[in-house]
This record gives sequence, C-alpha cells and structure tokens, in this order.
Amino acid sequence: MVIARLLTPEEIGIFSVSASLIGIAHTLRDFGIANYLIQEKELTDDKIKSAFTITAIMAWTIASLLFITKDIIADFYNQPELTTIIQILSLNFVILPFSSIKMAILGVT
Repeated sequence: MVIARLLTPEEIGIFSVSASLIGIAHTLRDFGIANYLIQEKELTDDKIKSAFTITAIMAWTIASLLFITKDIIADFYNQPELTTIIQILSLNFVILPFSSIKMAILGVT
C-alpha cells in the first residue's frame, strides 16, 4: 500500500519487471545447493566450502550477466530506468553467497 502511494503506475510497472527478472535469476542461482546442505547427513568443512564456491560462482556469474545485459533489457522493454534498477538489484547477487550457505546450514530456506 505504501509503495502504491509513493510510486506512479509506470514506476510500479518498471519495478515489477525488474523484480521478476531478479526473481528468475534467484531461482537459477540457488541451483539446489541449500537443499543439498540441509539434507546432507555428514556435513564436513570441505562440503561446506565446496557449496560456498559453487554458490559464489553461480551468483557472481548471474550478477555479471545482469550487469552486462542491463542496457539490452532496458532497450527491450523501452524503459531506460530499468538500467539503474537492474544495476542496483544485481549487487544483491554479489553479497548473497555469504549468507545463503549459513542460512542453509541453519535449516532456513
């Protein structure tokens, strides 16, 4: 409700498009690693480090792809504002690997 009062209908549409793209990217980024860590019976440091490495590679690759293609996406939707929003939201993928492994170990998905 608050966002609806602060943003115009066009701005809500732009945010919805970028949130959808980021949501799809998050699904690809997870790659089942959190489920693996939750279900693993003998969780060793090596397995945790391997999971972190795979998560970091996936997340940073997706962040790079989003950052590189932000102009193409904005041109496709004919909305230049998408460039800035995707640029900011892609930074989330840089930070995410540091918390996602710990959350999976705690059993929170």
